[in-house]
Amino acid sequence: MYRDHDVIFMQEISWGLIKRVPSAKEPEGDEFEHTTRHRNFMCLGAHKESSVCIHVNKRWEHLMPRLADNLIKHDDVCAVSLTTREGPQLLINVYNQPKTHAGSKYLEGRADRLPSVLTIAGDFNLHSGVWGPSGASYQKAIARDRDDVESVIDVMASLNLELANYRREFTWQSHNEALRPQVIDLVWVPILYTADANCRVHLHDTLINSDHAVLTWEIPLEAMWPMSQPRIKEDSPLEEVYVNQIGEALAALFDEDWDPDTDSIDDVADELSEVMREAWDSCSSEPNFAPGKSRSWWNAECKEAATQFRSAKLRRVPDENGNDRRERIARCGKRLKGAARRARREFFDKTIAKVENTTKMWDLVAWTRKKPDDAFSTLIQADGTPAATPEDIFKTFKETFYPTMPNPIDPTVVDTYPQLPTREWAWVSAAEILSAVKGTSNTSTPGLDHCGWRLLKKILAVKDAAEGAAKFLNECFRSGTWPEMFKVNITVVIPKPGKDDYSKAKSYRPIVLLNCLGKAFEKVIATRLQFQGQKYGVIHPNQFGGTIQNSTVDAGVHVVHHVLQARRKGLVCSMLLFDIAQFYPSINHDLLGAIMSKQGFHPRYVAFFDNYLKDRKTKIRFQKNFSEDIDTPLGVGQGSALSPILSGLYIAAAIHKWAGTDARIKMVDDDREMIIDINGCIMQFYVDDGAIVVTSATLETNAVLLAKVFKGISTDLERLGLRVERTKNELVHFLMPNSKRWEQKDLGPDVTIDIEGVPVVVKPSAKIRYLGFILDQKLQFKDHVKLQFDERYDAEE
Repeated sequence: MYRDHDVIFMQEISWGLIKRVPSAKEPEGDEFEHTTRHRNFMCLGAHKESSVCIHVNKRWEHLMPRLADNLIKHDDVCAVSLTTREGPQLLINVYNQPKTHAGSKYLEGRADRLPSVLTIAGDFNLHSGVWGPSGASYQKAIARDRDDVESVIDVMASLNLELANYRREFTWQSHNEALRPQVIDLVWVPILYTADANCRVHLHDTLINSDHAVLTWEIPLEAMWPMSQPRIKEDSPLEEVYVNQIGEALAALFDEDWDPDTDSIDDVADELSEVMREAWDSCSSEPNFAPGKSRSWWNAECKEAATQFRSAKLRRVPDENGNDRRERIARCGKRLKGAARRARREFFDKTIAKVENTTKMWDLVAWTRKKPDDAFSTLIQADGTPAATPEDIFKTFKETFYPTMPNPIDPTVVDTYPQLPTREWAWVSAAEILSAVKGTSNTSTPGLDHCGWRLLKKILAVKDAAEGAAKFLNECFRSGTWPEMFKVNITVVIPKPGKDDYSKAKSYRPIVLLNCLGKAFEKVIATRLQFQGQKYGVIHPNQFGGTIQNSTVDAGVHVVHHVLQARRKGLVCSMLLFDIAQFYPSINHDLLGAIMSKQGFHPRYVAFFDNYLKDRKTKIRFQKNFSEDIDTPLGVGQGSALSPILSGLYIAAAIHKWAGTDARIKMVDDDREMIIDINGCIMQFYVDDGAIVVTSATLETNAVLLAKVFKGISTDLERLGLRVERTKNELVHFLMPNSKRWEQKDLGPDVTIDIEGVPVVVKPSAKIRYLGFILDQKLQFKDHVKLQFDERYDAEE
C-alpha cells in the first residue's frame, strides 16, 4: 500500500521494540524503541507519548513537510504543514480518547489560529446519525456524544471543511461479532472537493490486523516524484569520454596563443566551464529506477536474463528447438538466478574492497544502528514568528549563516600587530595539484559542476592535465583573480544530530558544495598557508584544529600537562571555556587582508584574497528546494579548505598576546589603566572554541584572573568583529588531591565575566566535556574512560 499512497495517517500508534543495536553493556544489544517506519516515508509526530503520527512520502519533500508544532502541540493531534503555491496547507491527524474526547476539544480551541487546512482525519470515537446509523440501538451513544458532535461540526464548518465519508459506511467492526459496527473514523476535506468522487472516502481492500478499516481518499494537490539526478555510470565508456574531454581541454587551456597581457583568465575559466557542462550533458543520463524497487547490484546481464524469463512465461507454444513452456521457464529462471548471484557477488566484493582498511568499513553495517528521527519542525524566525513559506525559511537561514551587516571592527587593531618580513614567492607546480587531490574521498558530494573527487583524479591523470591545472592556478595568482565559476556554490542545510529543538536555525549546519577543481586549488593554497604559518611562527602553537601538526589529542594533553605541573608546585588551576559566535561568517574581508600583510605573506596572496572573497554567491538548498542567489559579502565558507587556516590567521595575533605563560599585559579596566600578571595562564583555541587556564595559590584568585583575562581576550576579539556566545560558557576548578574542597566536594567559586557589557555568571561543574575529553575536577578520567570504552565497544559490536 505504501507504493500507491503519499500520506499515511496512523492512530493508536504502536511504540515498542524495533530491533536491538550494539551495546557496551548488554550482550544481546540495547533495545531500540520506535514506531513502524519505512525508508520511503518521513515519520512526523511520533514519540513515546503520542497517539498519532503522519507518514509523508519522500517524493513530497519539495513541499517541505514539517511539524506545525507552533500551532498544534498535543499527544492526540498531529499537524503537518505543506508549502504549496497557495501557501501553507495543513494535514491534521486526530485520535479522540473514547471518554474524554480530548483531541477534538483541543482542536476546537485552536481552530481560529489555523491556516488553510487540506484535510483532517482520524479516529474521532464519536457517534452520530449524521454519518452513522441512527437506529434505536445507537441512540444511547448518539445522545452521549451529541454536544461533542455539534462542536466538531461547527469547527469543521469554520475551517470550510465537509465530511468526505459516505453515510453509514462502517469504518469499525469489532473482532467480537456480537458488537455492532460503527462509523467513528472520519475524514474532512475542503467543501469544494466533496463533489469529486475521488475525494470521497473509500474502504481499502487491504487486510490488516485491526478492527478499523483502512480509509483512502484523494486530494487534488500536485506532488510529483522527484527527478532523479543525472549521473555517469562508474568505470563506463561514457565516463572515459567525459574524463578525456575535460582533461584534454584543461591541458590545452594555455597554449602558444595565450597572451597574459591581453587575454583574460575569466574568459579561460568560462571556456573550461562550458566544456565541462557540454561533456556532462552528453555523457550523463537519468537512472531508470523506481524508489524502493531498485537494486544497486543489478547489471546488464541480470536485465537480459530477466527479459528472457518474462518472455518465456508469456510464450505459450514450444520454441524452435521443440522445448515446451515449462522447460523453457525453468531454464531461463536458472539463468536469471545465476546472473543475480554473480552480480551480487561482484558488487559486494567491490564494495568491501573500497572500504577495506579504512574507517569507512563501518558504513557496511550502518543498518545495525538507530535510524535518526526525522528533524522536521516549523522553523522560527528571528522575530519569533513561524517561517510559513519557503521564502521565510530561506530568509531565516540566510540571516543565520550569511549575515549582511558586518559587526563593528576597529581597523587600528592591525597597527598593534608586529610587522613580519615579507616572504618570497614560489609558483605552483603540477605535483602540488596531484598531492592535494590524492587523499580525498571518492564518495564526496559534487557541487554545481557535477564533478567529484573521483572524477577529478581521473581528469588530472590525462596527459598534461595536471600541468594545465597548475598553469591555471598560477595565472589566478598573477592576475589576482578568482574566476566566477569558482565563486558560485550551493549551501546544503542539514540538521545537527541530537538536538532537542529543530525550530531554531542554529540546530542546522550549512555545508558548502564547491566546484571540485576550485576545491583542489583551495587545498593547494591552504597547504601553503599552513606551512608558512607554522614555519614562521604566524600560527601560535596553542591553535589547535584547522592547523597542521596540532590535533585534538595535543590540545587535551596540553591542558592536562599544565594542570599536573601546577599541582607539583602546590598551585591550583581553573579552566573557562567559551565559544566565538558565527566565527566563519563574521570574518571581515578587508581586515583579513591587512592582517595577512602584517604577517609577512607575499602581496600576491593579499591581492588574490581581496578578489577571492568578493562577489561570492550561493544558493541555499533545504530538503528539495533551492533559494534564489544570495550574496555572501562576509565571512569564509563552511566546507572550504581555506576557511580553517584563514580564520586561524585572523585571530592568531590576539592569541599570541594572551597565550604566553610569562607575560604582563596592560589593559584598561573601568577607565583605569592596569597591569595584569598572567604568569601561569594559558590560552588555546580549537577553531572557534576557546579555553583559558589560569594558575595561582587559591581558586578565589583564579576566579578573578579568569574574569580579567576573559575581558582582555573578548575585547581584542570584538575589535576584530567577533562576538562571544553568552550561553556556551563552562567552568571547572581542578582541585589539589586530598584538599578540604576535595573531601567536601566543593565545586569552587563562580566566575562573573563581561560579555558586551552584560555580566554573565558562570557556575563551576564537577566535570566538563572539552573536545571529546571528559575532564573532572580530580583529573581521574573515570568518566572519560567509561565513555571511550562504550564507544569502542559499540563500534566493535
